[in-house]
Amino acid sequence: MLSKLSNYTKVAGFLALEILAIIAFGLGNSYIFFTILGAVLSIASILVVFKQIKVDGITSFAFFLFPLVVYGLLALLSSFTDDPSYSLGNAKFIIPFCLLFFAVIGYALSINKDFKIKHALVVIYSAIALITVINLLVTMIEFVPFHTVIYKNKYMFYDGAQSELPVSEMAFALMGFKFTEVSIKYFSLFPTLLLSAFVPLFFIKFKEDKKLFVTFLVFGCIGFVSLLVTPTLFTILTDILVIAALLVWVAAVKLHWDKKFKIFLAVLLGLAVIVFIIVLINAQGGSNVLTNLIKNNSVLNRLFNTNKYVKSYNEALLGLFSENKLFGCPSSYFAKCADTTNSWFIDNFLESGLFGSLFFIMFLVIGIRRMIKYYRNSEDQQYEKVLIFGFVISFFAYSLINFDCTPFAFNSDIVPMYESGMFLTVIVLMAYCFGKSDKLQPVEPQKEANEDEEVAI
Repeated sequence: MLSKLSNYTKVAGFLALEILAIIAFGLGNSYIFFTILGAVLSIASILVVFKQIKVDGITSFAFFLFPLVVYGLLALLSSFTDDPSYSLGNAKFIIPFCLLFFAVIGYALSINKDFKIKHALVVIYSAIALITVINLLVTMIEFVPFHTVIYKNKYMFYDGAQSELPVSEMAFALMGFKFTEVSIKYFSLFPTLLLSAFVPLFFIKFKEDKKLFVTFLVFGCIGFVSLLVTPTLFTILTDILVIAALLVWVAAVKLHWDKKFKIFLAVLLGLAVIVFIIVLINAQGGSNVLTNLIKNNSVLNRLFNTNKYVKSYNEALLGLFSENKLFGCPSSYFAKCADTTNSWFIDNFLESGLFGSLFFIMFLVIGIRRMIKYYRNSEDQQYEKVLIFGFVISFFAYSLINFDCTPFAFNSDIVPMYESGMFLTVIVLMAYCFGKSDKLQPVEPQKEANEDEEVAI
């Protein structure tokens, strides 16, 4: 009986690796297909590990699932999904189910004793590296290296119609089973995520595991080369943000998250909150003191008004607290008021309203707190733990200002972040960390003599 159960858990783990490879590869953001795969694997995984699940574990996991599923429900109910360009159309009802399925998969994998997160990480990065190489080769065949600089402000014409994007902002990508023209922002997401493969190199000793070290080095180099030959100013700025976030993470681990570092991050977070409040108040317009102060100062006006990126944020946030707009959900205003902003944080206000955004933030806070607990106490290898963090950090840092919800060059289909295979991968990894941390005992304080041996952040 035990041998049969072991065989089932191995099969479930193998299927999980296959599905993680598919969603990491992207497959053209086929959300319906992802949902079907998620449903099958989540049910199979739960049946396999059902006897190992504890009641208190399910209760605590519900606190992680609740805000995620509610966010999906509010995204479903929002009139944003009524936009004719919305990619899911009448299939929008699957949104909360897909998020639920992949969260359950991650949790079940944390219980599966035959599942190794090392294999999952290698599979995920292999799939991303493969799609990056394919997209880069096709782009270089159609264009040339550095076409984003050489063909600046040049346009393509198909059947006499000019493309909306200039050639310098285009690339080719495998979407499903065909190559199509996409924005450079969509193209650059995959190689940027590969940059996080450099993170475990700080924690893997080359002499002890040469094969693994070289594997992640190759992944990182593929991402770097791809970004090097397709540079754009905004992608470079975004990559600087991602690299800075990864360096902060590595420094936090190396410095054992000391008090000074905590103060630094608290100040940084506080400044980010203040900036968002200023943007939010300024976006409402009117004749308030803050708005007038910004308009009358050339530097502040450029930062919070005339800057095209912040201007798009203002348009998205405009009227968020208006009386007849129900805080963005469900209001027809939000289906027509503004284009997507290329920021997951601001786009959430369009896609799910104020309350949906709050539930999404709640999901992130709960998930990250448990990821920290997982890092402190898990028996997984340190490079595995830092790489999971690195992947999650890279995705949200890049998507904070550069996630393209309209990736196609020749049509205006809207593909929100929650349809992204990368986001579903993030959910699986966060749920895995949650499940692992749920079974961990807190680390007891050690004596001063052993302080140098502590591993904590």
